[in-house]
Amino acid sequence: MKTSYLKNSIALLAALFVAGITSSCSNDDNFDDEITAVNVLRIQSENDSETLLVENPRCYNEKELRYPREGSSYMLYHLHFGCKIKKSSIFDRIDINIESRSELKFSDLKVGDIFDCSQVYVYAYYTPTWMEAVLKGTTALSGQVTLVDKKTVDGKEMITLEFRDVKFDSIDKTCLYTVNGTIDYKVQIYTYK
Repeated sequence: MKTSYLKNSIALLAALFVAGITSSCSNDDNFDDEITAVNVLRIQSENDSETLLVENPRCYNEKELRYPREGSSYMLYHLHFGCKIKKSSIFDRIDINIESRSELKFSDLKVGDIFDCSQVYVYAYYTPTWMEAVLKGTTALSGQVTLVDKKTVDGKEMITLEFRDVKFDSIDKTCLYTVNGTIDYKVQIYTYK
């Protein structure tokens, strides 16, 4: 047990060191080149900054039948990416939803694909206070998510996405948070219908 805890602690310290932790930030700092560790996100505003690990990054596909008005319907296809953020005082999780009226498959995605936040849904959910029963969320205002790698690890298909200057409102809308980082998502073999 102690050996596992020590290994996890060393891995966390190494990831944070590689990501380049700073104690403060300003809006003219550029951290794009500092995020080199996988499954590490930097969340920053004009006043504070957090460099954090994510947990359980997974993606899956889904299809749903929509009924916009009586007598008509259409199928909507989704590719969902999601992860929790460990020990953040700002956000609890970040999710991405790519949707289309044409069938979507992970095999259709290519390295180099860029998803602008004006074209896909990128959500951040605030860390709830003790009084809140559910998470509150916000949609990204700007930024991009780029597919930087597709690979197979231990027989599992992985898709690596890089967040580049993805901006979200704070919960009280008094400042903006910018998210940068790279995440390996494990592709789930099931499909939600």
